[in-house]
Amino acid sequence: DRSWGHGSMMEEWHQKLHNMTDPDDVIICDALVAYWKANGNIQVYRDHLNGNGVTVERMRAYQQPIHTEPWFNGHIKDTMIGELEAYGRLLRS
Repeated sequence: DRSWGHGSMMEEWHQKLHNMTDPDDVIICDALVAYWKANGNIQVYRDHLNGNGVTVERMRAYQQPIHTEPWFNGHIKDTMIGELEAYGRLLRS
């Protein structure tokens, strides 16, 4: 599936996290949780990012840029929400 494949948003974010984790990652993680809870509503994801100052331009300017948006794969929804919520707690710790 495309959710985690090469060139996916999740893969790009994963590379960014390896390179340089920063406070934006909490916002990105929360946006992804909101996106998955909204059944892949991309506007929910965008609104959360933009409302917290993480713009498309900012994401593309990271040393490991994020160019793509997440792709919803319904059969992994509950798993993704659980994993992202746990990861969000880790990022905040």
